[in-house]
Amino acid sequence: MLDKLSLKIAERFTKLADAFKFFDSSLDGSISYYEFKEGLERIGIKVHESDAKNIFESLDVSGNGELSYSEFCELSEERRRRIDPFNKEAINRS
Repeated sequence: MLDKLSLKIAERFTKLADAFKFFDSSLDGSISYYEFKEGLERIGIKVHESDAKNIFESLDVSGNGELSYSEFCELSEERRRRIDPFNKEAINRS
C-alpha cells in the first residue's frame, strides 16, 4: 500500500514539498491523521480506515500524531529503497 501511495504522489506532484503542502491543508507545517486521510481521498486513493491508520502510524516515527516534512519524505522512492541520491554508486546500481 505504501508503494501505491508513493507512486500516486510521484505521478501527481513533481516535488515532494508540493505534495506535503497539498496534504497540509491547515498550513501549520505538519499533517494530522485527518489531513492525511483527506489528502488520500483527494488524490484518488481509497483505502480502508485501518489501512490508512497503519500507513500514517508507520510514517509517524516520532509518535506525536502528526507527520513532519521529514517523516512525510519517507514516501519518496529514494527513501523507501534506501538510495542516497548523492551517492553515485547507488545511482549506477539502480
